[in-house]
Amino acid sequence: MAFRGFGLCYILIVAIYIPIFTSDARRLMRAPTARMLSLVPTPQPLLSYHGGPLVTAKHVRLHLLWYGTFSSAQQAAVTDFIGSLQAKFTSETGKEITTVRRWWATARKYKDAAGIPAAARVSLGMVFTDTSYSRGKNITNADMASMVEERYRAYKKTRNSSMYVVMTADDVLVEDFCLNSCGTHEAAMGGKMPFLWVGNAAKQCPGLCAWPFAVELYGPPGPALTPPSGEAATDGMIINLATLLAGAVTNPFASGYFQGDATVPLEAGSACQGQFGPGSYPGYAGHLLTESSSGASYNAIGVNGRRFLLPALWDPSIRLCRTL
Repeated sequence: MAFRGFGLCYILIVAIYIPIFTSDARRLMRAPTARMLSLVPTPQPLLSYHGGPLVTAKHVRLHLLWYGTFSSAQQAAVTDFIGSLQAKFTSETGKEITTVRRWWATARKYKDAAGIPAAARVSLGMVFTDTSYSRGKNITNADMASMVEERYRAYKKTRNSSMYVVMTADDVLVEDFCLNSCGTHEAAMGGKMPFLWVGNAAKQCPGLCAWPFAVELYGPPGPALTPPSGEAATDGMIINLATLLAGAVTNPFASGYFQGDATVPLEAGSACQGQFGPGSYPGYAGHLLTESSSGASYNAIGVNGRRFLLPALWDPSIRLCRTL
């Protein structure tokens, strides 16, 4: 049972995707890097339900593993995003304003064969750090699965209704990172424990994995947007984490909602690559909100005064990509 990988990409470069198998026959799903912001119109995605299970636990806890060195500001931005998934904010008139919680509501429209919706509540679980780089600075997907399995065995609290998130630092080289992947979602413990991996692209490929806050040399023209966290790579990690999380709960075992080949699928988030606001088109993120003091672009608010830019999700009720 394998969880999928995802990325954003440009169709300026034609890529051929090949299913990858590890030595223990654990299938890994790869998806492209941020090169898919094409200058050529692409057809509307159409995801189908393939009859398999979704992650439908009423309360899913995300256990974070920080592998390598991260600043406190980077860690705070990511944990605030997770903490914002259930936070509700209202205006003075009592109307709910655009929030991370509203963004996640689209993922909850996905239902399994019994009509049960995807995870209702997602919150932060345990937090682990590995600043000693116990597996070195050149790691594989199998290494990450092993790190998850070690903690799964050691901490009973992380076994039920849980998912792991492995964040790798900007000086860690990960198998296929910046080549055809900004992150993946798969499963450890023989398919029992789902986990996501997201890499920090600051030093390796910000233009590929942190668009639209960084621009690739050979990508679509136009200036990079100002990131709400103040750091392009940090907001890139949040975009990738959001996209992977939506894909992981709606297509956990290659039999949920997706389009195309099950080994390289378009999922709830990756089907809408490069779309962040109304009026988006290849190379243009869409109409976004702008923070007056910093000029940062965003489309959702969260806890602690945070601003986030979150990707569009494919909405099964209207069968189109929905932006905030």
